[in-house]
Amino acid sequence: MAQIERVRHMEEAYDNALAAVKRMQEALDAYEASLDGIEELQDYIAGSWQRDYEDDEAGKFPADLKRGVLSQDGLYDMLAENEEVIARIRTIAEEFAGKNVMNLY
Repeated sequence: MAQIERVRHMEEAYDNALAAVKRMQEALDAYEASLDGIEELQDYIAGSWQRDYEDDEAGKFPADLKRGVLSQDGLYDMLAENEEVIARIRTIAEEFAGKNVMNLY
């Protein structure tokens, strides 16, 4: 690869990486801010969710009440996806940890 080509290629890689890192930081900030809520939802599905679901099925809640959390699969699927996210973050971190990217000298 010629020098100018290499610099252009690296500049494109830099621009893409810079944007991806910024998006990741923003996503991780939002994710971290949601962790208390995720923990509450884990406790909810293990606790009073079943009673709330049954009361909803019995028509005890107002028709205009938003209740996606009571769908049979929605909450469980979201919590399962959260576990997948945690596993993916762990895998990426472990793979990248062996690479000393800041050792430039």
